[in-house]
Amino acid sequence: MSDVRAGMTGTHEGSGGITETVSEQATRAKESGRRGLSEQLDERTTDMGRQARSLADAVRRSGETLQAQGKDEVGIERVTAGVAARLERAGSYLERARGEEMLRDAERFVRDRPWVVTSAAAAAGLIASRVFKASSERRYEGGQRKTSTMPAYTGADYPGRGYDDLEPVGSVSRQTAGTAY
Repeated sequence: MSDVRAGMTGTHEGSGGITETVSEQATRAKESGRRGLSEQLDERTTDMGRQARSLADAVRRSGETLQAQGKDEVGIERVTAGVAARLERAGSYLERARGEEMLRDAERFVRDRPWVVTSAAAAAGLIASRVFKASSERRYEGGQRKTSTMPAYTGADYPGRGYDDLEPVGSVSRQTAGTAY
């Protein structure tokens, strides 16, 4: 009897070791995935930051070119310089910020300005509904333009059998009434 109990204890302890090993492997895999995702996010945002700064330079140069050509009647150079400055600031933020920092900044923005997020969500929902409605109308209209391959029923196809001559289902016709089968 004591041998049986000793064997069961060993089995239980062995399964506990397997559970711990699986748990450790799962934790390592999760951390590895998190690191990989964080590295990829940092790489992509750095690339986006460089592109934003490059776009800022292009916008700034185009405004300066328009001013040099004398086509700056409404202050386009001032507007493009402001847009370029904001793009430059966003690009430098994307280049230097890490994923966790951006997440914290996004959370802070949502907490400080919930009305902006709500308005943006409502606008996105409205736009999505309009897009879906327009696409469904085009699909519906497309279905109406197709012609059917089946001929339409006309009264001329069956002479002497108009709608007035039709009998309700389950009724007995005048010809068969009173006759035995």
